[in-house]
Amino acid sequence: DAIAGPSPSGNAFSTVTGKNRSATSETGEPVYETPSSFSSNTVWWKWTADRTATMQVNTIGSTTPTGYSLDTLLWVYTGSAVNALTEVAFDDDTGGNMNSLATFNAVAGTTYYFRVGGYNNASGTINLSLGLDRNPGDKFVDALEVEPNFLFESYNSGPLTRESGEPLHAAVTDQSRSLWFKFTATAETAGPVVFSTMGSQNTVAAVYTGSAVDALTEVASNNDYSGRVQAEVSWNAVAGTTYYIAIAHAFVDGTPYPHVCTFQRRTNDSFAGATALNGDTASVTSHNFGATKESGEPSHARNSGGRSVWFNWTPATSGTFRISTIGSNMRIFNVGATYKEMDTLLGVYTGSAVNALTAVASNNDYGYPMRGNYDRSGINSVLFVDATAGTTYRIAVDGYNGTDMTGGDWGQIRLDIAPQSRPAGDNFAGAEVVTSDRMPFLRTTDLNNVGATTEAGEPTHAGNASRSKNTLWFLFTAP
Repeated sequence: DAIAGPSPSGNAFSTVTGKNRSATSETGEPVYETPSSFSSNTVWWKWTADRTATMQVNTIGSTTPTGYSLDTLLWVYTGSAVNALTEVAFDDDTGGNMNSLATFNAVAGTTYYFRVGGYNNASGTINLSLGLDRNPGDKFVDALEVEPNFLFESYNSGPLTRESGEPLHAAVTDQSRSLWFKFTATAETAGPVVFSTMGSQNTVAAVYTGSAVDALTEVASNNDYSGRVQAEVSWNAVAGTTYYIAIAHAFVDGTPYPHVCTFQRRTNDSFAGATALNGDTASVTSHNFGATKESGEPSHARNSGGRSVWFNWTPATSGTFRISTIGSNMRIFNVGATYKEMDTLLGVYTGSAVNALTAVASNNDYGYPMRGNYDRSGINSVLFVDATAGTTYRIAVDGYNGTDMTGGDWGQIRLDIAPQSRPAGDNFAGAEVVTSDRMPFLRTTDLNNVGATTEAGEPTHAGNASRSKNTLWFLFTAP
């Protein structure tokens, strides 16, 4: 809490933790007060430099008591007394998520004081990290080595910069805070791959080959993929080739929004490459990043879609089965970890060719009763089929093609298959018989229509087609 007794921050590669709750400002301490903010709950650390180098100090990972990112202020000083300090560096939000990050040129043998306070006296747990100012992924030579096996990973863009000789990715003039990845394709990872920045702010992306940042050959690039401000690039990776993937903010701005990235192989995009599912139950996680719609492919659930993936399912027994995409999600730009429900289309078919299929069942939005814990509730898909043992059913999952995108929604897909008993009275022919002595029961007891369907030829009830589904039938003969 006082400059005379700060906690030691160790050597040049240390991270320490402290709290500023109930901390105070001491007499003579430099004042930070602006028309919109102030900070008096400051805490101190000190470090005597063991080298002459450009250093980075940050508060990344600092949190409030409720787990949110702590809005910090960070100063670096030299001097011998709290009222006789020289400011070396200051930062507010460069660390991302309201955390702070500052760089300074350290001189071996000099003692540096780090002061951390809360913006508008915010308090919580402070993580203070000190290290050399060289950030993995910031420079071409420091590219992060990756494999196509992650979804929605978040990278802090606060420390990132563009370097001399770096190309303008996707030919966008205004760019900042670029991040580099390196991928060497093997026999196992070669083939169609896709890299997406869904979940990021306005970004560009590009893929290159080459050995120096100013001598690269572009393989693919993108800006504003499918009508959104994020980027997505797909290419056919060749075994033994090293690819460099760059992403950057498509604007010049002081705000360090996180880079959210997905890198995946494209495996079941085509009807012929469908993922095989066998047995009466199945649960699989997939995605439709980079997926396309094939020539002759039907429109699933009467929507044009555009990013379908395929599964072949063969049940072991005959019966009614529930097929669901509940849990499929995506990310729209958000600095937190909020996921959004993906708007899916679901179709089930039989047949041996994509242009010669017989429809069995389809569904777009199953509806609000199955909303789950997502912000765009009710837009996953659920349907029920009467399946025959040994028959192979072709299941397509696509993204809804609406007015806010081109080519269909895309994200992480979850597909679940399980046996399901339909409720009594689901079909007109099987209407549940109601007698006069049961009427009080019907008036006072909730009836469950989970698993109920709408039959072919069934009328629109009460004139509302969008809500005339999941119906139950009852047969009552007046006494």
